[in-house]
Amino acid sequence: ASRLGVRPDTRFDDVIGIYRALAELKQQGHVLGIGVDAQDWRMIEEIGGAVALDWVTFSGSLTVMRHPPELLAFIARLAEQDIGVINSGLFHTGFLVGGKFFDGRVVSPESDSDRPLFAWRKCFVALCEAHGISPMHACVQFSLSVPGVVAVALNTSHADRISEHVTVVATPVPPQFWASLQEEGLLANDYPYV
Repeated sequence: ASRLGVRPDTRFDDVIGIYRALAELKQQGHVLGIGVDAQDWRMIEEIGGAVALDWVTFSGSLTVMRHPPELLAFIARLAEQDIGVINSGLFHTGFLVGGKFFDGRVVSPESDSDRPLFAWRKCFVALCEAHGISPMHACVQFSLSVPGVVAVALNTSHADRISEHVTVVATPVPPQFWASLQEEGLLANDYPYV
């Protein structure tokens, strides 16, 4: 129980109540679709188990760096139910494309806990360069390789980058790149979609 004497799951019950109200509005024709966006994909799974969803957005859960088999299985179930998946946060708050933040926090190569992140990125970037693709391109194409992912969310404050975004969405990367990631242990050998 919280210090207010409210059961810990009361907030979740409130959220489900809101989604049920949205479902009523959808039945009345006032809402076209109902969805949820979350950083923790298990929350999406829990909400989807309680209410019917039309779409979901994974924010930072499904990336070339992290793509647990349980999440891939969940996305396959969503695809079977015709629930569209939008993937965002493909770069771990920009880290995979050279940024200093990882999942919303500043990271440092001097930190023992952060050092593996920098080692992973260094190898990833080197493989991208060796295959003549950008890390952004690799991240986007990885995301789109998962059946059920119908769109990726790419944000920019620079209008001149929009054409690059279109190009990386529309242009597959060479299959040899994925094989190189697997050889280096950056992508599971049994990852089924590349």
